[in-house]
Amino acid sequence: MNDLLDRSWDIGLSDEQKHRLNDLYELRKDSLKGDKLSEIDGILKTINDSQALQDYWDSVKWYLQANRRFFGKEFENLIARKFDELRSRILVKILT
Repeated sequence: MNDLLDRSWDIGLSDEQKHRLNDLYELRKDSLKGDKLSEIDGILKTINDSQALQDYWDSVKWYLQANRRFFGKEFENLIARKFDELRSRILVKILT
């Protein structure tokens, strides 16, 4: 996004156009985060054992780390908490 804003100076966008461009970027980013969260929630609902959970976490964490600059650390922490909560529920089932 910063590259696009930098290029907006060369293109000659007005401040209002730059703000609109930034708003569109933020809306799209929020939409992608929502889609990814829904996808992860859906898959987590199908996982019943700790090995499957670990395998899925191993794939998701790389995606989150690679996209941290877009989604932010807060989003990464939200997803990690969901995995931790499911891990706890699985362990309770095993122990009872």
